[in-house]
Amino acid sequence: MIHTALSSSSFIDYSPDEILKLAQRLQVDAIEWTSDGFIDEGDTEKASEYMKATLYSGFSVASYGTLFRVCQHDETIFKKILETATALGTSTIRVWAPQETHNIAKEETLFIKTSQRLGNLAGDKGICLCYNLDAASMLNTYSRASYLIKEIGHEFVKLAWEPLFTMPFDVIMNIFTELKGYIGILTSRFITPQGEPRSLCTYEEEWSQYLDAFDEQFDSPDMARYVIIRPYPGLPMDKLQKDINIIKKYAVALRKYRRRRIY
Repeated sequence: MIHTALSSSSFIDYSPDEILKLAQRLQVDAIEWTSDGFIDEGDTEKASEYMKATLYSGFSVASYGTLFRVCQHDETIFKKILETATALGTSTIRVWAPQETHNIAKEETLFIKTSQRLGNLAGDKGICLCYNLDAASMLNTYSRASYLIKEIGHEFVKLAWEPLFTMPFDVIMNIFTELKGYIGILTSRFITPQGEPRSLCTYEEEWSQYLDAFDEQFDSPDMARYVIIRPYPGLPMDKLQKDINIIKKYAVALRKYRRRRIY
């Protein structure tokens, strides 16, 4: 079933307790804790404290979001990230692909092999490595992300898919559908070319189809599939609540539909 998760990355001025209270107010299902302002890589003691506080507040931990860039940052940090994620009680971490230079073929080969190796390390702990889409990285377009994640071809290496609206919806949807099995989490985060935060409500029709396709990523209708809510600063709370309500509405409808179809 699709679950909503509030990312702490959008609330770095909040205390952990304030984030948990906000999550209760917004009625999300889970929290994504991040290294940006909250839990440093390797701080397993704090991670354990956050995990207990999160569970006590009635939430699960959807993922551990980091600033780690594969092939650019020291891999010893990645091992600390895995330890932290384990202490948090999550099976997903968000990381970043390397920034591009000019030797594309060499960079791609290194990225693919490194991702496979890190995927093995993560898989040994039952953790999935999810790459963010990023205009400044090798995963700077949908087609590039699709190509590279398939070349990596690892059970524990997937994409953190962020719907962008720089291409026609039908084109985006075709790529999304072809990536069945390669998308680990969805990210809800919109901003206009003018830098204004935009609500998911503006794209409800498109999101209904994204969620439907995302729900098909796994076999069981009861498996958790997380949508990470990462609103840009400035998005009013009432619009954020409406975004969450839209995701929850389709989550319930899709679960009922899939259970009838399967059982």
